[in-house]
Amino acid sequence: MASIRQIEANCLNAKKSTGPRTAEGKSRSRMNALKSGIDAQAETIPTEDPAALQALAAEYLERFYPTTPISAISSIR
Repeated sequence: MASIRQIEANCLNAKKSTGPRTAEGKSRSRMNALKSGIDAQAETIPTEDPAALQALAAEYLERFYPTTPISAISSIR
């Protein structure tokens, strides 16, 4: 358990921590908490190229999509 002095020191340090102040610092830190896109409202994050994502998806679809029932069975094995 924290002592009274530690708690007071933590409170004083917390008052000094105000987060980023400049526009550059705010834009850099805004993605810090990004963990996954499960609740995303967009398919890409701002630093990604949507065309590159679309090309990658098309490449995967062409490579792995079974075109016949036989190829679907053989891809399972």
